[in-house]
Amino acid sequence: MLIGAGLVLQALRLLRQIGQEGLVREVVVVLLVEQIAPVVIGLLIIGRSGLILYGELAEARRVGLPRALDPMGVDPFLFLVMPRCAAIAASSFALTMFLIVAALLTGFGGAKIAGLAVGSLPYAIDNAISAIGAPALLLTAFKAWLIGLVTASVFAHAALCEGPEGQFPLPSAFMRAFLAMMVVSVTITLMR
Repeated sequence: MLIGAGLVLQALRLLRQIGQEGLVREVVVVLLVEQIAPVVIGLLIIGRSGLILYGELAEARRVGLPRALDPMGVDPFLFLVMPRCAAIAASSFALTMFLIVAALLTGFGGAKIAGLAVGSLPYAIDNAISAIGAPALLLTAFKAWLIGLVTASVFAHAALCEGPEGQFPLPSAFMRAFLAMMVVSVTITLMR
């Protein structure tokens, strides 16, 4: 919640110095929605969900669950990996949208406190959506979903496919997930 208020107040202070107070809305909304929210949630997904996914799948590999599923005709990838990756991708999308809404609402409150003429809340929401634009909002939603899917896939691959039996490369998986998240973020930003 501090992201929205802090971003508004900092942008207001800096843009007042150069006489461009009117750009606060565009700068804050676009920066928050397109850049900050997906990356912050990506870091949260890596640090929380990705590490749990890694631990679960590494333990499954250690006890031989993927090999035990094969003779039963159950694809270990479809049974172990896909539901977890889909859940992490969906949660990444939902958390990003929640962060955007919460930050915009606290930013609205911060702008009111700072004395900016932001109008009513429905007017401010309409302005925020028009500043972002529908294509950019859809691209942000896709970016959030893809960041969750890619980071989950990196952790799943590291847990099930890498290293000798009983030895799992968690630090390298963490770094690769971070790099994959940044590549997705930069690539989608450049696509705009």
